[in-house]
Amino acid sequence: MPKSISIELRCNKNSGGTYNASTFVNGKLAAEPDLSVNRGNCDAIAMLYDRVKKLHPGVDPRIKGLDKTCLDKIMR
Repeated sequence: MPKSISIELRCNKNSGGTYNASTFVNGKLAAEPDLSVNRGNCDAIAMLYDRVKKLHPGVDPRIKGLDKTCLDKIMR
């Protein structure tokens, strides 16, 4: 029986308008440094989303903590 994988991108907006984001797999922080963004813009979060999708092709990652404008841009 295949193991279920849950992936979340947890984001928060900094006071300067940039974002920090971390990838959590099954509730645990991913150890790979290329699966996080520090002080990035919306495009950096979109590239992180694409990397995670390529790493886990059958899983649709959930994104938490982004504003609607940035989230809409990523989901296009």
